Amino acid sequence: MDWYNEYVTDLFLYNSVYIGLATFSAFLTKRYGVFSGRTIFSLIALYTGFLLFMLLNPYYEIEFFNSLFMIAPVIMVRVYYDIRLTYVFMLFIIFASQLKYFSHSTNTVDLSLGLLYLFLSAIIILIPTLKNKTLHTFILFSASYAATILNLFIWPTIAIENIGLEILLWGLNIFTLTFIASKIVPDLMEFVEMTYTKRDLEIDALTGVYNRLSFNQHMDMLFLKERNKNLSTFSILFFDINKFKYINDTYGHLVGDYVLMAFAKKLEQELQADEKVFRYGGDEFVVYTPKTGDSLQKFINQLDRNVQDLPQSIEGHFIIVNYSIGVAEYKKDTRSVPEMVKIADEKMFINKHSASSIV
Repeated sequence: MDWYNEYVTDLFLYNSVYIGLATFSAFLTKRYGVFSGRTIFSLIALYTGFLLFMLLNPYYEIEFFNSLFMIAPVIMVRVYYDIRLTYVFMLFIIFASQLKYFSHSTNTVDLSLGLLYLFLSAIIILIPTLKNKTLHTFILFSASYAATILNLFIWPTIAIENIGLEILLWGLNIFTLTFIASKIVPDLMEFVEMTYTKRDLEIDALTGVYNRLSFNQHMDMLFLKERNKNLSTFSILFFDINKFKYINDTYGHLVGDYVLMAFAKKLEQELQADEKVFRYGGDEFVVYTPKTGDSLQKFINQLDRNVQDLPQSIEGHFIIVNYSIGVAEYKKDTRSVPEMVKIADEKMFINKHSASSIV
């Protein structure tokens, strides 16, 4: 049963790698574009890792029957995503097919394998796009595998025992890969995109911290915990940058944006893993922290030392940024989660019109 174990091992190994490469390549391409440095670098790193495994493992190699898996991500991006990425993958695979031979002292080029991948690439490009993507995928895999078998008989460079059985077993991967390409990968892509979109919706585009929507969701979660009577103490810190309108009017909105970004970044640097900063709106920020009592006061003093009166040099302007703050502690100021923001906001407003910036 050694042949069966080897077949199953190869099936799961290469199919898993294929799913990862195709999904990741499609995601990067759709997200950043095919010519993005981030896309190209990540794809080369991924594919290089895969190829190194094949080069260093004497059993797998970059050989004939493995060509279906090598060409699989090319077929995937050809059918479902960006044809420009198809060219990138094809060139990379044709070059990679020669690495094992260039690494030897003879520097012998494996012409048959290079021609095989060149021929497979031509098939993938020349077969016209079909409306039914599953059928298109199946045809490309079938044609690629048929070309591989044909190449094996025309240019028999390796001896294979039970070649008929090998052809049959490896041919079954056409159906497996078609199913993965048409069902699993698109579903994974949809999940990844929805997850990424959800993250985008929760992050403030300017400052990179959590936004008002995310804050509302966080407070809803705390409210549910309160209803279930399993909510621990926590505090809300409400920040408002002083004279921010003056900064905008005097130096311009671009400078104002830099002030917001710098303030949010500095505030975030002072937080621990269980604390979060949200941009509530405009020049207002909210910090959630589980600290209360003396530990909370120490935290406020820490912010006063490290964030208050933050000097910034922006576009040739030297600006001192300070803030007003209001604090609400759960169970001390109120036992109602919805009241927390209101109390912190009111304290901040009172503090803003007083001489002190610390409550």
